[in-house]
Amino acid sequence: MSVKPKIVSELHHSAPPSPPAATSSQPQPLQPQPTLEAVREGREEERNSRLLVCRLSLYLREWLESQNEGSVLYVALGSEVSLSQKDVTELALGLELPEVPFFWVLRKLSESFQVPDGFEERVKGRGNVWKGWAPQLNIPNHESVGGFLTHCGWSSCIEELMFGHPLIMPSFLVDQGLNARVMEDRNVGIEIPRNDPDRSYTRDLVAQCVRLIMVENEGKMFGEKAKEMSGIFRDRELNDGYVGNFIDYLENNRHNC
Repeated sequence: MSVKPKIVSELHHSAPPSPPAATSSQPQPLQPQPTLEAVREGREEERNSRLLVCRLSLYLREWLESQNEGSVLYVALGSEVSLSQKDVTELALGLELPEVPFFWVLRKLSESFQVPDGFEERVKGRGNVWKGWAPQLNIPNHESVGGFLTHCGWSSCIEELMFGHPLIMPSFLVDQGLNARVMEDRNVGIEIPRNDPDRSYTRDLVAQCVRLIMVENEGKMFGEKAKEMSGIFRDRELNDGYVGNFIDYLENNRHNC
């Protein structure tokens, strides 16, 4: 005699009851689904973004390759700095005056401020204003880059010193002025002085600092010192040793705190 029907019957009766079917009195969560058009738009946006990155990388590589070694000033002021129209205007004209090649990553252009009228046309071929994302590690790593104009955020300073670039430093936020003075004290860059009495940056002071770092013989000492610092920051064993010594110090002195 076959036992299969009995086993199936027992399994059927011992199985946990099924959840009650949904009724009109039991509202269920909505499960919105993207429309086909939205999916297409998302894919198109992603494809366009990838194409933009590829075109930028190609253009940037070709432009950097066309410049002399150490001749390009890389300009990036971070994503947290809020620039006024006067700041943008004076920085732009200060970059124009020395006739030094530059690549300026300016992320936060808006209706409230723009580069001066005619600026991009006047510096075309020599200077670039990139309004948006840029492969920022690929720029300072290129041999044509010889200096960095920075807002003096700590991470940006360390990053550029790893590449051995001297710093030109306007400061805007709380700790940036202190960072600039530390870097200037180490002779790896210069802080752009502010104009009295309104404490603003002027095109002439910006241009003067750019010339000193990028053109004049007097500024070569900053590049040499920055290259020395590059060796220190790139020495993993040395940096691990500093961290290890600091941890040992904390362990040995924790009862004295």
